[in-house]
Amino acid sequence: MDKSCELNTGTVVYNPNYVPPGSTLLSSSEVFSLRFKAIKSWDRPLEVLPLRYGKDVATIVTLFSSLLVNHHSRLFFNLFTRAGITYSLVTSVVLPTTLTYEMFNHFVFKKILSGPSNSMLYPDCITCLELRGALIMSTCGLFLPFGFSYVSSAITALLTRSYPVPDPFDSKRMWRMFQLYSKSLRTVGTSLLLSQSIIGAGLVFCMIKSNHQMLKQYSSSGSPSEESIETV
Repeated sequence: MDKSCELNTGTVVYNPNYVPPGSTLLSSSEVFSLRFKAIKSWDRPLEVLPLRYGKDVATIVTLFSSLLVNHHSRLFFNLFTRAGITYSLVTSVVLPTTLTYEMFNHFVFKKILSGPSNSMLYPDCITCLELRGALIMSTCGLFLPFGFSYVSSAITALLTRSYPVPDPFDSKRMWRMFQLYSKSLRTVGTSLLLSQSIIGAGLVFCMIKSNHQMLKQYSSSGSPSEESIETV
C-alpha cells in the first residue's frame, strides 16, 4: 500500500518510487497548507479544537510552569526585589515558551497534518509523536527554566549580595549550592515533570485522534471539497 494523501487536484506520495498515473506531485508543506485551511474552515469547530489550539495550550502550560520555576528560583536566592527580573524572565520564561511553540509546531503539528490517516503508515509512529510531545514539554517547561533560572538568579544574587554565592572557581562549594538549589525545587520539579509529560503526550494523542476523525469524514464523503484530503 502506498503512503499517499490524495486531493482532487493532486497527490503527495511518501514512496517516491510510486506516483499514481496522471497525478500532480505536491510537497508535504503544500499538504500542510491545504489541511490547515480546512481546519480553520471546518464546519464543526469542536471536532478540530485539539488541532487548532493544541500547540497554543502547550505554549501556555510552558509559560506558567516557567514562571513557577523562576519564582521558586528567585526565592531560593532571596531575590525579593525587581533586581535582575528582566534578564531572568527573558532567559527562563520567554525563551522556553517560544521554543515550545516553535518545536511543537514543527515537530508535532506539521508531522500530524502532513501524514496519512492510517496510523500504520505514519513516517513517525504515534507513540514516537506522543513521546516527542512529552519530551518537548518537559524540556521547555522544566529543564530549561530550571537551568536558566539558576544561572540568572545566581548572577543577580552575586551582584546584589542577597545570597552567599561562592567563588565561581570553587567547584566544591558551587556544586554544594547547586545541590541545595535542586533540593529546594525537588517537589515542584517532580510535579512539573510528571504533569508536563502527561500533558504533552495527551495533547499529541488528542491531535492525532482529531486528525483521524477529519480524514475519516473526508474518506466517507462522496465529493470532497477543494480543500479536502483523502488518505489511502
